[in-house]
Amino acid sequence: VAIADCTGHGVPGALMSMLSITHLKELTALAHDVSAGDILFKLRSLIIASLSQTGKEGDSVDGLDLSLAIIDKKTNTLEYAGAFMPIMICRKKSAESKPLEYFNDMVESESFELYEIKADKMPIGYYVIGEKPFTTHQVTLIDTDTIYMMTDGYSDQFGGEKNHKFLLANFKKLLINLQHMTLGEQKKVLSQTLDTYMGNQKQVDDILVLGFKV
Repeated sequence: VAIADCTGHGVPGALMSMLSITHLKELTALAHDVSAGDILFKLRSLIIASLSQTGKEGDSVDGLDLSLAIIDKKTNTLEYAGAFMPIMICRKKSAESKPLEYFNDMVESESFELYEIKADKMPIGYYVIGEKPFTTHQVTLIDTDTIYMMTDGYSDQFGGEKNHKFLLANFKKLLINLQHMTLGEQKKVLSQTLDTYMGNQKQVDDILVLGFKV
């Protein structure tokens, strides 16, 4: 499962999207026992080569942020790698449930825990620090887990009384308070909350929130 946010608007953005989708489909069709991080590393190399990016002035600086999850239903494991895009896993508290093996941040309510695994701070595309490997994280899922992948458009949206960004911390609080609802109901509340927060402000970026269960 992958979500991405390409740079560029209009025709350049559309071409970047098509190029990225094509390369990602090729990589995942051929990938067997390849880690999520390796797929992102190879995708970045293909994007750089396709756009002839060298870092010189005048070169294309287009790229994309991406979150990739590989789920093995036989072992109930999730493998994640991200380029500027985190992944979140919400787990219901119970006597049998255990904390996620790895996470960077966690918020909790009376009945749920929402874990965040942060992405590497580098894009799919040319980057000044060079082509460093992407980190692969592996965690074990349980049947009641809900997985969330998202772009930064929701948390970066301006609005409210002081016209501030919504912020990721508030987005997490919102998500964990929706866990008694179905995914369809959560979608409606997320949309309504954003509309109310925006008010008369314009939408500043593309917005995608994907929630699913395995």
